[in-house]
Amino acid sequence: MLRIYARLAAINRYLTALIALAIIQGIALCICSLSTEELLESLCCGNVSLPVAFGLVAMMYPTMCAIRYESLAPLLRSIRRIWPVFVSHWFASPLIMFSLAVLFFRQQPEYMTGIILIGLARGIGGAATWNKLAEGDADLASGLAALNAVLQLLFYPVYAWLFVAVLPRTIGVAGSGPEATVSQFAICVALYLGIPLLAGVVTRAILISVAGSEWYELFFMRRLLPLRSVSVLLTIVLILSLKAEEALAFSELFLLIAVPLTLFCVTMFAVAFYWSYARGDSYEHAATTSLSSASNNIELAIAIAFAVYGVDSAEAFTTVVAPFVEAPAMIALVTTAWYLNRKLFAPEQGAHRLPPNLANIGKSKLSSNAA
Repeated sequence: MLRIYARLAAINRYLTALIALAIIQGIALCICSLSTEELLESLCCGNVSLPVAFGLVAMMYPTMCAIRYESLAPLLRSIRRIWPVFVSHWFASPLIMFSLAVLFFRQQPEYMTGIILIGLARGIGGAATWNKLAEGDADLASGLAALNAVLQLLFYPVYAWLFVAVLPRTIGVAGSGPEATVSQFAICVALYLGIPLLAGVVTRAILISVAGSEWYELFFMRRLLPLRSVSVLLTIVLILSLKAEEALAFSELFLLIAVPLTLFCVTMFAVAFYWSYARGDSYEHAATTSLSSASNNIELAIAIAFAVYGVDSAEAFTTVVAPFVEAPAMIALVTTAWYLNRKLFAPEQGAHRLPPNLANIGKSKLSSNAA
């Protein structure tokens, strides 16, 4: 696991510690300054807080620029590779996270809604980072990121309305305050996902055509990606500066919110990895699909919670806990993928199983035995 930390960018390597510092900063600002809320209200345009809106777009933009959209077309031509992932991402994941949210927060619908919003936002840029560390299928990871970005733009509003407003009432669970509508979710998704997505496509197309893909990946993206983590940290400071009671009781709330998020990651990883292994897929394919299934587009969940329920809402507070849980959970899952690779997959001819060198990339033993 220490080797994985060493391969992360510096800001991602210490992201958990930085988030802890952001929490302390937010609590300190909450206690020492009484004018934060008034300042934010003075920087509003209608019902939109301009600093918050800028921060939310800044969170999404680097991720959208990192997606290799050209990988989407080959993926769509391979139905066999798509349908298991589609089922995992858009049927199993929402239902599992909804079940966990109801199980843990049935009596606290605001936090239940925040958990559900996280589960509906499927992984995009973060999944590519974990896939690279696990040495999964880079082309498949890029294609899935592009596919999830497009599908979230189309499906997230309806899914959010269904799982937040309709299903809880159907099973007799109280909702979180005024019922949000499909149009509210659609507008927020268009603003905080559609605009960064369009900007990312345009940025990628122009810069690659002018400077080349090597410069774009090695120079531009390496300098742009830290903006995502910085924006997440500033968002955490902002929301904790407004949520005094929750901030002061953070340790208890953190544990309550972290448990279903961790269970979700572990469950989705285990189901997707086993499914891929049982089908006789390669390790690269299994690692990519399982890590992608376990990850979430936390930036989108935060943006939707902020825009629909408010900066100082319990729903928004719940979503900002997710980055604190994501890094250690996903690093543990990458380590698990390496371990399963050594135990379940046969190395290619001439390759050596040397875990430190990550050379044990092969095919499923089920596939080898069948041959």
